[in-house]
Parts: sequence; C-alpha cells; structure tokens
Amino acid sequence: MKPFISVIIPVYNCERYLERCLDSVFSQDYSNYEVICIDDGSSDGSAEIIKKYRCRYYWQTNAGQAAARNRGIELAEGEWICFVDADDAIESDYLSKLVGGITENAGIVVCRIKRINEDGSSSVDVLKKTGLLNAAEALVTLNIGPTNKLIRKDIIKDCRFIEGKLRFEDVLFTPELIINSGHVNVIDDVLYDYYVRENSTMRRFDDSLNNIFTVLDELKKKDFSSTYSEEIGYIIFKNALFGHLSRIVYFDNKTAMAELKKAEQYVLKNVPDYWQNKYIRQDRQPYFYIGVRLFRIGLLKLLIRPLRLLEKRVKR
Repeated sequence: MKPFISVIIPVYNCERYLERCLDSVFSQDYSNYEVICIDDGSSDGSAEIIKKYRCRYYWQTNAGQAAARNRGIELAEGEWICFVDADDAIESDYLSKLVGGITENAGIVVCRIKRINEDGSSSVDVLKKTGLLNAAEALVTLNIGPTNKLIRKDIIKDCRFIEGKLRFEDVLFTPELIINSGHVNVIDDVLYDYYVRENSTMRRFDDSLNNIFTVLDELKKKDFSSTYSEEIGYIIFKNALFGHLSRIVYFDNKTAMAELKKAEQYVLKNVPDYWQNKYIRQDRQPYFYIGVRLFRIGLLKLLIRPLRLLEKRVKR
C-alpha cells in the first residue's frame, strides 16, 4: 500500500540533533506515512543514526539543501508531502492534525510554529488569519518557509527549489505553490518546533545574505507576479527590508548600516509605490507597523538598537 504522506528530511552534518528529529517523526499518532532522508554528503555520524530508523535513505554528493529537497520530491510516493528540517522536531499529533485539516479546495494545510531558543525559552508565531484562505490572502499571511506545511503533491508540478546552494530559495518556491493550490487551510495548532541555534548560518555575515535580493528578482519574473502584483510587492518589501534587517542586527554597526542602506535602495527601486500597497499600509504587527513609518522618514536605522537589546534579552 502506498503511503498517504511522504515526510522529506534533508540531512547535512546534523548528528547532534538528528535523533531528536527522527524520534519525533517516528512518534506520530498517525501511521500511513513514509520517511525519506536525503543525506547531502554528511561527513559526521548522520548516516549511522538514520540507518537505525525505518527511513528510505539516499546519499548524494554535497549539493545543498535545495537539491536534497528536490530529490526528496522526485522520490516521494505519497499523495501529500511535508518537509522537516533535521535540526527541528514535530509534535506527536503533527501529521494527524494536518491530515484533519485537509479540505477539498485546499492544496496546502499549515500549522503554527514554536520557536525554541537554546536556553529553553520559546515563542509562538502570530497568525493574522486562520481557516480557509484564498491565494491572495495566503501570500500575505503565511511564513514562506516550506516546513510546517502539508502539501498535495500534484500542486507541486514542475516547481522546484533553486539549486546551487543559494540561500532563501524557499522565498521563490512557496509562493508558487500557494498560487498552484488556489486555497490554503491554516489550522490554529502549534505543531512544528523550530530550534534556534546560536551557531546558525543566519547569525554569521557573509555575502550569501544578499541572495535574498537575487531570489526576489526571480520572484518578480514569475508569470503570476503581474496577477498578484500587490501581494508580491508586499513579499518583496517585507523580505528585502525587514527580513534583511532581522539578520543584520547581529553584526557590527558599520556592516549593519551598509546592509541596511543596500536593502532600502533595493526596496525603493523595486517597490517604489510601497505606500500605496494596501497590505503594507494595513499591516498592524508592531515591529512592521513602526518600521514602515520609520522607513518613510529615513530613520529605519533607529530600530537596530532596540532589536539588539531584544535579542540579548531573549538569549538570557
């Protein structure tokens, strides 16, 4: 009997966290699923750990997370697919509750995420809307990572992650899936555990941080970008400016200011009419609401210090 769900886990040198992830995946109160682990050329003990579990195991020469996820899509036998990162975990009722959220119209079911810090403190993401959303609503409501989502395989079609070790490739992948889906069902359950690591690549500056601008350029070229121009404008504005800002606060003042200027120039060039965008004007999330208005008067840099202080408080 073919599995109903394929759980795809890309793995690269995650031996410290992998058992936690796999234990959570194999502790589900739902049974009709397969687990596909794509080992992206790990040089640690990840392979030995995976082989202790009932996984479909595949090894590939290191090609990046995108390539590993794409291979998982090709190998998946389930009618539905979900992605779990090897350093994260899922609640025991993750699959059963996502399956319970399947509707006739929705090709994607989404749950809420718990963000867990190394000191054990945690926070839960805030959703603007729950229930059945059309594509336009979903584009401006959901986080655009591929995890915390159950995806009907037939809506993926020829959509794939950009390969070549390009960061932020999900910013291009997920919007296209939402468009293909037509509707998304968002359930108000916190089921995906995202673990924040202090040594995460997101916390070290290198030029690959600017991949976000490359990916957003590609998003603008998609056929659907004209039909959903206001929604895509919101995604570009939010990710180029506030997504970038949330990462550069970790760096020294000179680097942070240079990167902020780059982000501001990108937004002004690519979303020049941002103040006419209803999603940008109506978003009342405090961080975003205050930031937009500071950006309008050229003082977005004033957010850097408060964000740094907030980060230090979270670490404690």
